[in-house]
Amino acid sequence: MKIGRHHIGKVVEVRWSDPNYGKTDLAALRRGRAALAVWREYGVVHDITDGVVILVHSYGTLDEKPDKDDEVCFTALPEDLIDTIRVLILEPTEAK
Repeated sequence: MKIGRHHIGKVVEVRWSDPNYGKTDLAALRRGRAALAVWREYGVVHDITDGVVILVHSYGTLDEKPDKDDEVCFTALPEDLIDTIRVLILEPTEAK
């Protein structure tokens, strides 16, 4: 699925088909896309380059500077393996 650049910076749910490895008897072997594991991942679309979407799940820093991230957890997903993408709407909440 082609992911548009308008998704960059958005919080999304991505459903994608993951290459799979397993052991089974030959009669039970799935074929085609049914053989792929299906994942739903949540994060922020950080980049789309060369058909690869970078989905960032979390950022971290030892300094308390919001503009400096020391570490990032992400998934790199080929667009061809993405089945659906949904933009999530953030709802502000007040601290109690």
